[in-house]
Amino acid sequence: DKEKQDSNNRVNSLNMQHQMLKNQHEDLKKQYYNLQEQHQALGEDHSRAVNEHKQKYDGLQQVKEMEISKLKENIYNLREENKQLRKAHQDVHLQLQDMRQQHKDLKSAHDQLLMTL
Repeated sequence: DKEKQDSNNRVNSLNMQHQMLKNQHEDLKKQYYNLQEQHQALGEDHSRAVNEHKQKYDGLQQVKEMEISKLKENIYNLREENKQLRKAHQDVHLQLQDMRQQHKDLKSAHDQLLMTL
């Protein structure tokens, strides 16, 4: 009878251990699924953030490229304007020299006339 009691105690003990292990297994399964969901959500958040950053970067790059293009165009236009202004300055300078020469010639002719009068 004592053997039967010991045997029953062992069975009860093993049943309790088995139930505890089953409960632990269920808890671990729940933790695993929760972690898996978190991992997936974090992966999706990360992908979303990467895409957003890429879009922002691409947008900024496009804006900067347009700014650079406009600045290059401005530089070209300013250089062309500078060339035109230099040419105009040269033309005015030559006209001024011609006028001085004409004035000198007229003054000389005027002086000649005065001497003949």
